[in-house]
Amino acid sequence: MRDDLLAPTHLSALELAPIDGFGDIAPDARRLIEPGRPAQSILFHALTSPNVARDIDGNSFTSFPTPADLDLIENVVFGLVPQSLDALLARIDVGQNVAVVVFAREYRQAAKTVHGNHADMVFSRTGVARVGTLDPLWDGQARAYLPRDSADDTFAFRALACRYAAYLSVQLKGDDSDFGPFKMNRGLRLGRQAVPGADEDMDFWVPVHKLFSGPDCLVGKNLDVQLVAHHMNEKLKRIHEHNMGAVGTIGFESGFEPPETDGEPFLIDSDLAEFLAGPEVGPGVLSPIARASMIEPTLRNGIHIGTRVPAMPGNGLAPSFNIAASGRAHPAPEWMHVRHRIRNDGTLQNLNEKRRVAEVVQQARVDGVRNYVAAHYTDFAGDGWIDARIGGLDGDLSRMVPAYSVLAAPDFYPYVDQSVLLDWWETQVPSRFSAIWNRAPLTLADQRSAANITLRAHGADIRPENTTPSALVGLQGSVGSGQSFGSVEEVQRASYLPDGAAGIYQPGWDVSTDVTFDPGLAENVLHLAAYGLGSPFPEDAKLCAALSAYWPGVAPDSSRSAGGRVVAPLTDKEIGLEGAPAWDGILGPRRIEANGEAFFETDNFDHVDYIPNALNNRFTMVETMKVSQQDYQFRIMSTARMYRLIGDLHQIGDDLRPVYNSYRMMSFRHGRDGDAEIPAAEAATGLVFDDQVCKFHMVLVTSTEALKQDPNDPTRWLKHELIALEHRIVVDALNQIAVQTADGPWEPHQQLLV
Repeated sequence: MRDDLLAPTHLSALELAPIDGFGDIAPDARRLIEPGRPAQSILFHALTSPNVARDIDGNSFTSFPTPADLDLIENVVFGLVPQSLDALLARIDVGQNVAVVVFAREYRQAAKTVHGNHADMVFSRTGVARVGTLDPLWDGQARAYLPRDSADDTFAFRALACRYAAYLSVQLKGDDSDFGPFKMNRGLRLGRQAVPGADEDMDFWVPVHKLFSGPDCLVGKNLDVQLVAHHMNEKLKRIHEHNMGAVGTIGFESGFEPPETDGEPFLIDSDLAEFLAGPEVGPGVLSPIARASMIEPTLRNGIHIGTRVPAMPGNGLAPSFNIAASGRAHPAPEWMHVRHRIRNDGTLQNLNEKRRVAEVVQQARVDGVRNYVAAHYTDFAGDGWIDARIGGLDGDLSRMVPAYSVLAAPDFYPYVDQSVLLDWWETQVPSRFSAIWNRAPLTLADQRSAANITLRAHGADIRPENTTPSALVGLQGSVGSGQSFGSVEEVQRASYLPDGAAGIYQPGWDVSTDVTFDPGLAENVLHLAAYGLGSPFPEDAKLCAALSAYWPGVAPDSSRSAGGRVVAPLTDKEIGLEGAPAWDGILGPRRIEANGEAFFETDNFDHVDYIPNALNNRFTMVETMKVSQQDYQFRIMSTARMYRLIGDLHQIGDDLRPVYNSYRMMSFRHGRDGDAEIPAAEAATGLVFDDQVCKFHMVLVTSTEALKQDPNDPTRWLKHELIALEHRIVVDALNQIAVQTADGPWEPHQQLLV
């Protein structure tokens, strides 16, 4: 069999390309196994590519590879013709750093590889697993883990696992003719890179040869490769260490201090994540431990504990409490939930019952009690590192470089790729509409900063001088094979690599940043850290969602309900208005009438509370996960054009802030199905809209009524804004627009797109 695997096939890559699933195979693929070169190995591609799903006659396969199968075929590529360590090291220039390095990795379709030419392996020293309420579920056809299964409960989230392995690696300067990195210098070019500097001048660890257990990996050595995971969540520890941001405030103490904050429940360093076991899983598959709910009340000796709250009158985003960041330094959770007061008898008082709940938080005073105690809630996000422990090297390769491991919140748009979104914005969005973001939506892979160097106090060998742990790279020498002879259909997959994670840290969605003094470098070091994220993370998720998709492609845009500009609108169905549950458990805006007047009704933003919804599993991705990359981008573009149209109707120039401030989105639908108004608009205008058509119902509001308390729920307050004018607007991908103002006729509209 060995000879068969190594023998040239009778098919060239040009002849392979028309075969279903092989369109993007490397153009120099000639053998079933090309030693040391996964992308050039036909059998590796057949087993690992998500496009290989049917036989040569077009019949769908009935079974697909497991994670263990993928790990095994990768071992075959690197072990069928074993190399000696000396031979491998001879390929590396004298003086270059060499180490055993742990990487997260994927075999990807051509478009998302480092070079973009053909399907290939992509590696990162950072993996982004995601927490969930159910164990991970492998989709063999996609060769990926699913964010949820169609048979799962509506409110379930699958934990997203991440696949790690150890590689003999060399440290090299960035080189897009050799290994990358992916999207070289993009963050620098856009002016949003955390640590300045060109990739050509930065050091990247680059994999050379996979290390795996057994005698076939390296000639003359019988290796025992084990990966060990370490993770922690220290949000509550840091909240108290930083005294709720009131360090130095005379007379205020948060309630806990070291050494009691050095252990649970303030510092959690166990049972956050684990390597999955079982013959179908294989080694190195790390998953967050699934839990019944995303967050839990924080208990100590069976008693719900919390923190005293200091007054913060200048907090503009109250009732969320702010532990102020200093630039990119987030030494503690920047935002935290403080709206559930623990009374002296241990019972909880929900401060959302107070009409002016933001003032209560700002003043830290309720019912005559100053510096009330706010209940803590624990989430199970965090960060850590993955070590490799390798027996059998006999003292060679003493340096081991760990991977940085992030345990992140769920991604509500698992099939919207952050990197693709950024490329689209850079290259395809007309200049007139380019200012659609608060800032460029960089991915974590675009950023350059050290991993969490504070983990060194717990045993991690994380070097502050290395600022490229979240970059994506290829194997050494993987760039240069040329363009594949064909193409393949994109397969939607949820990724655990950093180009699918957010790279803006204010404080962040997947991971944040902090600044820590390093005595070895004698300078402050900017580094990644999960402890700067919201506590618990649903509290910050509320703010992220309300700020017009501040983390686009990850966080839903709830500004329809919060008020203000919408960037990537949620449909009526996704916010609970058409039979499906709302993504966040909060019903979207409604049109109501009272005393002959029409109002825009929403749940008042200050009183919207994601913590009970997270505790009671009211979040869902059932609808948002259906949104494709193309859908998401078209929603953004259609919304920008819609706002521009309203500006044109009011003869407003390029500054659309008056439109954003005074118009609310009553309804948004994407697609023709079941919408009677689209055929009516076509009949009236003579236009024929395509299937990507979007319909908006926008209302001009002029005044706001006093908040109304829900008689059935004293913690729910309703906001009513008087409607003065209404527009219905239809936009499609062919740049056709129709508008109806009030009850007038539908009219076509021309729009400048450059």
